[in-house]
Amino acid sequence: MTKIAAVAAAVAVVALPAAPAAADGAPDERPDVSVGTWLAARTQPAVQLTSFTYTGTVAVPTSTINETTFNALTQQAVDAVQAGKISSDERSIAKWLFQRIAADVDTYLTETTPERTVEAEVGGLCTGWWVTPDGYMVTGAHCVQVGETELSQLFAQQALAKFNEQDAKEIIAGLQGIEADEEILKLAQQIYVTFNTGHMKIRNLQQSLSVLQSLPGGGVDKTAKATPAELVSVGESYPGKDFAAAQGQRPAEPADRPARRRRRRAHRRHAVHQRLPRPGDEHAVLQPGVEAGARSDRGAVQRQAHHPDRRAVHPRPRRRPTRATPAARCSARTARSSAC
Repeated sequence: MTKIAAVAAAVAVVALPAAPAAADGAPDERPDVSVGTWLAARTQPAVQLTSFTYTGTVAVPTSTINETTFNALTQQAVDAVQAGKISSDERSIAKWLFQRIAADVDTYLTETTPERTVEAEVGGLCTGWWVTPDGYMVTGAHCVQVGETELSQLFAQQALAKFNEQDAKEIIAGLQGIEADEEILKLAQQIYVTFNTGHMKIRNLQQSLSVLQSLPGGGVDKTAKATPAELVSVGESYPGKDFAAAQGQRPAEPADRPARRRRRRAHRRHAVHQRLPRPGDEHAVLQPGVEAGARSDRGAVQRQAHHPDRRAVHPRPRRRPTRATPAARCSARTARSSAC
């Protein structure tokens, strides 16, 4: 008996007419990945991003319903409905069956053919520090290798998502006349996440370690070049001795970089003393031969503070005349006569 037929038959045997239940909440959302290592690499040029990668072939068997145990589970559902422990509508019965199967998948599902395979690649980014000019760097043990259990979880998340979704849709298709809500979909997927992860095999596993070469001045972007690195020594991930040493190709500093730095510093000092005035400076003067009001080129205008012997071409601003008040006119007549 196939998975679809078995589930449909179980629900049909137990179910009684009833109103459908309401859908539950929205699916969970996965959190974003931290960018702390990227910020560290941009602020400290000696800090490099390291990348570890695992590649392999992931193989999982096709599953089928164990008829003996599933028939026993169906009888338990009948007893639960008659005892009033679960509702008698088809949706509630289907949820109850899926919950029992998800809790013990190997009891109700067995392996069969064909075997399904997919090529997968997992890995991550971490930080390392150059410690010698010839390319030795230190990092953490967790940055260059992962344990067997964690590695299986990474491959399961990366490679089995498509298989889990296909298997869940197949078993849900057997619920004829029942609209699958979010909870039923989650339960069906959980059944095959557990089964496929537990029966997954990884073949042709290969590991690689590389260093993302930083840009001039530190930091990386999407154009960063990955250069291979060789693992020299490694301890154990925390709480063990979380230490690893690797050797890679460290970018050489250009030979003329110190000379270029000295030239830049000299250029900045020269620019401070020869700084041109900004528009609106009150002490700007024109060199001889430059007409007033004409637009001068760079070097034609100097600061009056550097050339105190030159007169400014800007005339002294004229005071705006003001009208005399009656009191002021009276004071002026008083000065000429005795009466105001």
